[in-house]
Amino acid sequence: MTMNLDVATGWLNYAGMSRVKSYHLEQAGSVLIHQKACEWAAQAAGEFCPSRKVRVVMGECESESGHFVGRFLVVKLSEIWSPVGYAMAISVNTPGGDRRAGATVLFSMAQVKGLSEDVGRAMTLPSTSRLSAVHSSVLKWEGLNPEGWSNPFLPLPKFWKKIISSVFCPIIPKA
Repeated sequence: MTMNLDVATGWLNYAGMSRVKSYHLEQAGSVLIHQKACEWAAQAAGEFCPSRKVRVVMGECESESGHFVGRFLVVKLSEIWSPVGYAMAISVNTPGGDRRAGATVLFSMAQVKGLSEDVGRAMTLPSTSRLSAVHSSVLKWEGLNPEGWSNPFLPLPKFWKKIISSVFCPIIPKA
């Protein structure tokens, strides 16, 4: 089985990581971690809410009745381009349609497992709660990355934003 890295890159770009390119991703590692993440999400969803079963097939999450509830993608980052491990993007189906719920880079397999399980559990929630549940989970697991580390695949700040922050940030006390 293979993963189309161009499609994966496009989906990561849609989720907010606009600087990811297909050469940043590892083919074989991405397939394996994505399959494992799907298993973790499906198992967690079943354990969390047995009465609201969620099927997870290749990252596509559907309710037992066949309604689309969300999707996610996990990829392994190439060690040539990045010293960190994995990138994950999630979207959920809300009353307003498909919405980006989060995109993050995670350092360890344990973080990927935890976030995958949280995503699976979130997909069992009512549509009005899914987005905030996934967003909170992304922040939680991303918070376990080393202090001071920032995602290199996020878009660069606007030019003026950089100037303003470099002038005012040194004088604004940190809470």
